[in-house]
Amino acid sequence: MRPDATITKIQQLKYGYNLRHGEVKTIGSTCDNHALAHDLFRVSVLAKDTLDHNKLSHALAFQIHGFKITFYMMTLQFTRIYTLFEIARMNFPRSLTEISTFLSLKNIKTLVFISEIFWSCCSPDSKPEVVKSRYHPTLETLYELVDGSKNRHRECSLHFEP
Repeated sequence: MRPDATITKIQQLKYGYNLRHGEVKTIGSTCDNHALAHDLFRVSVLAKDTLDHNKLSHALAFQIHGFKITFYMMTLQFTRIYTLFEIARMNFPRSLTEISTFLSLKNIKTLVFISEIFWSCCSPDSKPEVVKSRYHPTLETLYELVDGSKNRHRECSLHFEP
């Protein structure tokens, strides 16, 4: 399983661990709540695997849908309890004429907030043995939980704006 986007630490010519994962969907007739929910599920599994593999206690993930980006934080605070929560949501400009509205104080504060979280939380833990003792391997049958049928009339419990 590969994500649409990653942010990876590189030292000299060697790749380090992935710092962020993301999924991207364009606004189109083929994109619906089922596809967005499936991508969110993928992002959460990738973030969980990043925590486990790199012995991190926090990982950032993002999902882009058209011109909207949502940032998520995955944490492992207790044994086998992984938590994914939304930390920020932004709209990108659709054209050059909308750049002035994008450069608002609210958006700049949001980007600074995300950057602070990234640099303060998403680094290797000082006690990797504690993190290693908390994690639980990803279930191989996890994707069987996703219903393969698509129904545009069924309500989605997740919040996705059209």
